[in-house]
Amino acid sequence: MENSQDSQLAVLIPTKNRLKLLEKTLYMYSYFGFNGKVFIGDSSTDYNYKIISKQLRSNKVNFEFISCRNNNPSAALYKIAKIAQSEKYKYSVYHGDDDFLLKGGIIKLIQFLEVQPRYDSARGTGYIINLQQNKNFQSKSQPTGVYNYWNEISFEDELPIDRAINVAKNYCNLQFSITRTSAFINSLSNNNSYLSEQFNEYHESLHLALSGKIKYLKHDYLIRLTHNLFGGNSLTSREKFDTSSLGGLVNLVIFSGDPILLKKSIIDKVGKSQDKHVTNLILKIITNRIERQFTHKSVSNKIKGKLRLFIPVSALKATKIRHFSKYANIKFFNHWELRRFLNKFEV
Repeated sequence: MENSQDSQLAVLIPTKNRLKLLEKTLYMYSYFGFNGKVFIGDSSTDYNYKIISKQLRSNKVNFEFISCRNNNPSAALYKIAKIAQSEKYKYSVYHGDDDFLLKGGIIKLIQFLEVQPRYDSARGTGYIINLQQNKNFQSKSQPTGVYNYWNEISFEDELPIDRAINVAKNYCNLQFSITRTSAFINSLSNNNSYLSEQFNEYHESLHLALSGKIKYLKHDYLIRLTHNLFGGNSLTSREKFDTSSLGGLVNLVIFSGDPILLKKSIIDKVGKSQDKHVTNLILKIITNRIERQFTHKSVSNKIKGKLRLFIPVSALKATKIRHFSKYANIKFFNHWELRRFLNKFEV
């Protein structure tokens, strides 16, 4: 029974123009004898899509290669998740095209969810392995650093909003959790219009917390790689990972040089009662992350005096954002003031 429980799992991988990484990821699933199915949403050009799909056919693992051209990552993820649901996969999990899951950990997490219907998600211990100095993924390559990927914490509050607040205080990307497919899709369904990838991630993770309880179990189950291999976009160090997080927030709260406008689609969500709590929590996560970035010496030296931040006042409770105003010109708005400000610009 245990050996077949991973057959209920759909692994969802959005990708673009990264054949070599996909080959290595699928090889790992084949090597571990994964019994589920890998759904790959490829946003490459038509020409590259044909090349990649042809090259991947020799892999022994069960996978489906799906064209998602012109889709942003969230839209591609939603598309392949719906296909997984149509094929009756009970559980789903997302990861990047250079990551992979460990079969033993997968099975333990699925076993937990099978007997705990009040939990929508379960996650184990994840690791980031830095392969910056290596030239391939062969066994002789030695990682230059190994990091725990996230806090080892469960989100088990009875009230959904309390779980979301707990996630905001102890943030991690919950899409990497093994999740009931229906709950996974519900977390994605309202977010395809958002243009900020970082905002999408926060929104989706918080919706998972609102949907059901999330359990951490002490089982190794996820390996994430950071590297500069194969011309990929993966990051090369933990420090660069943090710096990149700042860049990922640009569309939402940061104006640098000429104004990079907040998207009206995001601001409009604030006015909808069902999303107001979630949006405010997202903004709290962002302000906390910005604080960490600004106090990181290697980052603050680069951005000092160059940024203007426009932060909704409601997002600032319990934050220390005012304490690092020396790094940037900060102006505080309430939601209506922010909306009026945006109306001056063409979005």
